[in-house]
Amino acid sequence: MKQMREWPIKPENSRWTDEQWAAINADGSNLLVAAAAGSGKTAVLVERMISRIADENRPLDVDAMLVATFTKAAAAEMKERIRHALEEALEKNPDSRHLRRQIALLPRAFVTTLHSFCLEIVERYAPLIELDPGFRMANVTEAELLRMDTLDELFEQRYESEGELGPLSSLADRFGGERSDEPLHRLVLELHEFAGSHPWPEYWLQQMASQFEEAQADTLLHSLWVKSLRDDAVLLLQGALHMLRGALRIAHEPGGPEPYIDTLFADIDGLERVAEAFYQGTWEDWQAAAADISFGRLKACKGDEYDVSLIERVKGLRDAAKKAAGRLSEEWLVRSPEQYAAELHSLAPAMEQLAELAVQFGERYEQAKRAKGLLDFGDLEHYALRILRDASSTPEQSVPSLAALNFRDRFSEIYLDEYQDTNEVQEAIVALIARKEPGNVFMVGDVKQSIYRFRLAEPGLFLNKYKTYEAFTSLFSEEGNASTDSGSETFASDPDGLRIDLAKNFRSRREIVNAVNHVFQLIMHEPVGEMNYDERAELIYGEGYPDADKSNPYRVELILLDSAAVKSENSSQGPAAEGAGTEAGESGASTTEGITEETEDVEAAQLEARCIAEEIRKLMVADGDDQQRFAVYDGKSKLYRPVQYRDIVILLRAVTALAPAFIDELKAAGIPAYADLATGYFAATEVDILLSLLSIIDNPHQDIPLAGVLRSPIAGFTAEQLAQIRLARRNGSFWEAVQAASRSGDDAIDEDGHNVYGEGLHQALAAFVRKLDEWRDFARREPLGDLLWMLYRETGYYDYVGGLPGGGQRQANLRALVNRAVQYEQSSRFRGLFRFLRFLGRMRDTGADLGAARALGESENLVRIVSIHRSKGLEFPIVFAAGLGRNFNRRDLNGAFLKHKKLGFGPRMLEADTRVTYPTLPQLAIRRKLAAEMLAEEMRVLYVALTRPKEKLYLVGTSKDASKQWEQWCETAAMADKGLPPYAVAAASKYLDWLGPAAVLASEVADPMRQWVCRIVPAVTFTRQVEEKHDSNPSEGQLWNTVLDGEKVELTENETSDQVARILSWQYKDIAASQVAAKTSITAMKNQIQLASSMPYSSVSSPDDSQERHEAEGWSEEDGQLPNVRGPSTFQLRRPRFMSARKMTAAERGTAFHLVMQHLPIEEGTTAEHIALLLERLVERKILSAEQREGVDASAVAGFCHTPLYNRLCKASRVWREIPFTYGLEADRVYPGLIEASSEETVIIQGVIDCLFAEDEGLVLIDYKTDVLKGSSALDAAEKHRFQVERYSEAIGHIMGIPVKEAYVYFFDGGETVRLK
Repeated sequence: MKQMREWPIKPENSRWTDEQWAAINADGSNLLVAAAAGSGKTAVLVERMISRIADENRPLDVDAMLVATFTKAAAAEMKERIRHALEEALEKNPDSRHLRRQIALLPRAFVTTLHSFCLEIVERYAPLIELDPGFRMANVTEAELLRMDTLDELFEQRYESEGELGPLSSLADRFGGERSDEPLHRLVLELHEFAGSHPWPEYWLQQMASQFEEAQADTLLHSLWVKSLRDDAVLLLQGALHMLRGALRIAHEPGGPEPYIDTLFADIDGLERVAEAFYQGTWEDWQAAAADISFGRLKACKGDEYDVSLIERVKGLRDAAKKAAGRLSEEWLVRSPEQYAAELHSLAPAMEQLAELAVQFGERYEQAKRAKGLLDFGDLEHYALRILRDASSTPEQSVPSLAALNFRDRFSEIYLDEYQDTNEVQEAIVALIARKEPGNVFMVGDVKQSIYRFRLAEPGLFLNKYKTYEAFTSLFSEEGNASTDSGSETFASDPDGLRIDLAKNFRSRREIVNAVNHVFQLIMHEPVGEMNYDERAELIYGEGYPDADKSNPYRVELILLDSAAVKSENSSQGPAAEGAGTEAGESGASTTEGITEETEDVEAAQLEARCIAEEIRKLMVADGDDQQRFAVYDGKSKLYRPVQYRDIVILLRAVTALAPAFIDELKAAGIPAYADLATGYFAATEVDILLSLLSIIDNPHQDIPLAGVLRSPIAGFTAEQLAQIRLARRNGSFWEAVQAASRSGDDAIDEDGHNVYGEGLHQALAAFVRKLDEWRDFARREPLGDLLWMLYRETGYYDYVGGLPGGGQRQANLRALVNRAVQYEQSSRFRGLFRFLRFLGRMRDTGADLGAARALGESENLVRIVSIHRSKGLEFPIVFAAGLGRNFNRRDLNGAFLKHKKLGFGPRMLEADTRVTYPTLPQLAIRRKLAAEMLAEEMRVLYVALTRPKEKLYLVGTSKDASKQWEQWCETAAMADKGLPPYAVAAASKYLDWLGPAAVLASEVADPMRQWVCRIVPAVTFTRQVEEKHDSNPSEGQLWNTVLDGEKVELTENETSDQVARILSWQYKDIAASQVAAKTSITAMKNQIQLASSMPYSSVSSPDDSQERHEAEGWSEEDGQLPNVRGPSTFQLRRPRFMSARKMTAAERGTAFHLVMQHLPIEEGTTAEHIALLLERLVERKILSAEQREGVDASAVAGFCHTPLYNRLCKASRVWREIPFTYGLEADRVYPGLIEASSEETVIIQGVIDCLFAEDEGLVLIDYKTDVLKGSSALDAAEKHRFQVERYSEAIGHIMGIPVKEAYVYFFDGGETVRLK
C-alpha cells in the first residue's frame, strides 16, 4: 500500500499548470521532472525551493538544501531569485524570525555547480585522502604541461627499463606513428580522460582489457559486441523489407510495373526468412541466411501502359534494398566466431599493457600534481567520491562514509538542474549523500536536450528513470484531478520515484510548436532516437500570442538552395566528396576528399549566408505603403514592434568552421553581424605569423612557415619575389633556395654584371638570413619571453598590428603569447623553443584553442551567429537554422582505436608481417554503437535548434541536386506511418534527411498553423560572379607542365590577351568610396555637404547639435570627417575633472538640459516647483552633478510644460525619449561630388532623437535646443537645424515604418517652438 501525503490544492486563477503545481508541491519520493523546452522549469525549481523555505508550518532552512546547477551564472541567478523572494515575503510578514534567519543563512546555502560542491567537500575533508589543504586549481596550461612532462618521463623510464623489445615497444609498434610515439601518447591521454567518467576508472580499464582474454567462440554470441551487431543487422533487414514493400505498393499503382510484382513478393519472402534467422538463430544460421540472400531477375515491362517514372522508382527502391541486404555478407559475418576469438586472444596482452600504461600514467600524474600542490578539474569529482565512499566500498556496492552520512543528515532536499547532462561519477556522488527512504532528490531536465555526450555526459541515466518512475498523470482520474474527499489533494509516494512531465511551451508561437512536434513525431523513436516522442514528450502550446492574420507570416519556412548549377561549372574537378556520409563500416574519406568536402561546406555557407541576408533584408524593409516591416510581439507590453537586427539569430552546428564566411557575407550585404567564437586564438593572423616565425627560428627547413614569414609584413616579400627565390634552387627545401638567392656568387651574375634576382631582392634576402641567424642564436641562449619581445621590437610587428583594425585586440593576442611562453618555462622542466612549439601544437590539436569570448550587451543591434550548443537555454524572436545540408561529423567513427563505456576497447587488428590492418569484432560493434548514439545526439541537437525561436523559424540548407532530393523525400514521406521507417531515420547523413520528408508532409496540409512554406532556390541566384566557361585549349596541359617546371612561358597574342591584360590592370572603380568614412554623424554630413555645394543652411553649427552633445558625453565621431577635407569641426572632448570648477561650456550646458528632459514627468500640470524637485532628485541619484544642476534653469524647462506641444505629448499613445538610431544612406547623398550616384554604396549615419511621440496620424518629433538667440528670431535659428531634423525624420520614419508627420525645434531661450515639418 503506497503511503499518501496531503499537499495543497492549486488556487483558482493560479499561473501554474497542474503539472507545475505538482512539481512544486510533491515530495515523499525521488522526483524526476521532464521539462520540455520553454516549459518554465527554472521558475518551477525556484518556486519549489521558495515554498519550502518560506513555509513556517514545516520550516526548512535554506542551507539544508543542495541545489546543483549546470553553470555558475545559473547558480548566481537562482540565489538572487531566492533572496528577492525572501525579501518580498519578509515585507509581507516583517515579524517572521524564520524568514530573517533564512536571509542570514543564504550566503551559506549550497546553491552552486556540482564541481563547486565537490571543491567544498575536498577543501573540508582533504586530510582524509592525505591531500595538502593548501592546494590550488591548476590552469589549463599548467595541467597540459604537467601531463606532457609526466607522460614523457613515464615513456622514457619504461623504454630504459624494458629495452627495445619490451611491452611498451610492442605497443608503440601497434599504436604509434611512423615517425614518433605521438599517436600512442594521445591514446593514453584519451583513455585516461575517458576512464575518468567512470566512478572506478582503474577498475573499468582493467575490466575492458580482460574481455579480450576471456572471449570464447561459444560465448561470443551472447556478448554485448555481437548484440550490437545483430541489432544493426535487424535494423538493416527491416529497412530493406520496408523498401521492397514500398516498391511493391508502387508496382500495384495504375501504370505501375505489374510484371515486377511476383519477383518483389519473392524478394520479400526471402528477406523475411533471413530476418527470422537473425531474431532467434545462431551464428551459423546468420551466416547461412546471409549467404543465401538473392534477388530474382525482374521481368521486362513492354508497352505504353507502364509509367516509366514508376518503373524507375521501383528499381531504385529495390536496388537500395539489395545494397542494404548485401552489407550483411560483406562485413562482420565473413569471419567465424573462432577466428574472432583467436584475434581477441592475440590482442589481449596488448590491451592489458595499454590499460596498465593508462593506470600508471594516472598514478604518476596524480603524484606530480600532489607534489606541486595542484588539482585539475577532473580531480574534484573523483576526490570528492573517494571522501564520500567508505573504504569497504567495491565497484559492485558503494558504502557511504561518515562524511557522506553527515551530508545526508544535513541536506533535507537535493535539487539537480539539467539532470540530462549528468555523468556516472556525479550520479555516484549524489547517490552517496541522498536519503533512501523517502527519497529526497528533485531532478529536472529534458533528455531531448541532452547534447553533451562529447563531454561524457550520460543521457541514459535520465532515460532509465524516465522509463521506470511512475508517471504523475496515472494517479489522476479521467477528469485530470486527484481524487479527494477533503480540502487538500493527495499524492502517492512510490519507492522508486515519480515522473512529472512539463509539456506546455510558453516560449514559442503555435506554428513553431506544431512544427517541432511534427518533425520529432516522425523521427524520434526507439531504437534510433533512444526514446519515443509520444504524447508525453510532445510540446503543448502555452498560449500568449495573438493569432496571426490570414497571410500568417509566422509559418515555418524551409529554403533549399540548389547548388547543381554552380557545381556543374566545376564538374571537371571530379565528383563531390561524400566522405562524411560513408557507412559506418567503411573507412574514412581520404585527405583529398576531406579537403574537397571542407571547401564545399564553406561554399555552401557563403551561398546560405547570401540567401539569409536577402531574407533579413525583406524582414527589415517595408516594400510599400501597405506593407510594414516584420513585427515581433512584446510579451511584456502586449504590443507588436518592428523587428530589429538584435532579434535575429543564425544557428550553426559548426560555428568555428562556418561563422567567418557568414560574417563576411552579411557584412558585405550591409548587415551588422557577430559570432561569439570562443576559439580562434591560434587562427588569428598575427598569432599565426608569429608562430611561423618561431617555427623557422627553431628549424628554417619548413617550407610553409618560411614562405608565410617571407610573405608577411615582417619580411615584406611579394609573391613574384617568392617565385624568383624558388628559381634559385628548384629542388630541395625553400630555405635552401633562400640561401642560394641571398648569395652573390658567380652563378647569380649575368653577362652584364647584374644580379639575376635583382639587387634589391638579393640584399633584402641577405639581410633576412643574417637577422634569422641572430634570432636563432638568441633563442638558444635566452628565455622565450625575451625572445618574443626582441622579435616584436626588431620587426616592428607589434606596433604594426596595433595600427590595424582591432589593433588593441591584436596586440593583446601577441602579449598573451609572451605570457604563455613565460608560463611554459616556469611550469615545465623541459625548456626550449622546440618543446614550446610542440606544446602549442598539442594544444591546438586537442582543441584547447585558448580563445577568449567577447561579451555582448543586449543593446547591441546586430545579428548574432551562435552555435546550437551555446544557444541551449536561450530564446530568440527569429531563428535561421542554417547549414542543415552539411554532413554529420563521423570522424570519430573512423579512428584506429575506438572506445565505448559499455563495449570497452575497439582496436584494429595489425598483422605484424604484412602491416595490414583490419577491424576487430569489438571495433565493428563499437563503431555501429557510436554511429547510433551519434544519430540520437544529432537528433537532440536538432531539437534544441528548433525550440529556440519564439516567433519565426527558417530552415536553410544546400543540396547538390534539389529536385532529385525533393523526389527522394517524397518517397520517404510516403512510407511514413506514425513516423518514418527506422531504417530511413538511421540512414540520415545530415539534418535535411530528417527535415526534408517532414517538409514534404507539412507543405501539403491545409491548416495554416501547421503548414510550412517550402522553396527551392537556385544557388546561382546568390553567386556574385559566374565564371564563363571556355573550351579547353589543346596546349593547356603543356603550358601547365612548363609552368610547373619553373620555365619561362612565351605567350602569343590571341583572343584572350585583352581579357588577361584587362584583369591584371583592373582598378577599383569606386576608389573615392574607399577614401571616405563608412560611418558618420548628421552634423559631419551637413558640414561635408556645405563644403561640396552652397546650400541655404548656415555653416555655423550650434553647440547643441546632437553630435556635439554626445561627443561631450564621451562619444567620438572622428570617423565622420573626410580625410584631406578641411571644414568647420564640431569635435569636442569631455572636459577633464581638474577643470570642472570652471564655468560650463555651451555643449555641457546642452547635455545637462537634455538629461533633465529625458527624465521630465509627462503629466499635465507640471510646474517650476515640480521641475525643481526633479532636479534635486536627479542630483541625489547621481544623474546630474551639482554643477550641471546650477546650469539648468528650472523655469526654462517649466516653460516647455506650458506649451500646446507638451499638452499633445501628455496625451500621446506612446512616447520615446533619447532614441539612438543607425541608418543607411546612399553614399552620394552624404558625399556629393566625391561619390557617383551609381556607386550603390551605403554610408551608416548615427544620431539620437530627443523626443518622439505617436498620434493617430503618425509620429511627432521634437528637438530641444539651448542656443542663445541673442536677438535673432527663432525662425532663423531653427533654419540652422532644418537639415538635421529632416534627416532624423527620414531615418526614424523608415526604421519604424511610420511616417513622421510633424517635426519641431524647441528653444529654451525664449520658450519658442518652431515647426519645421
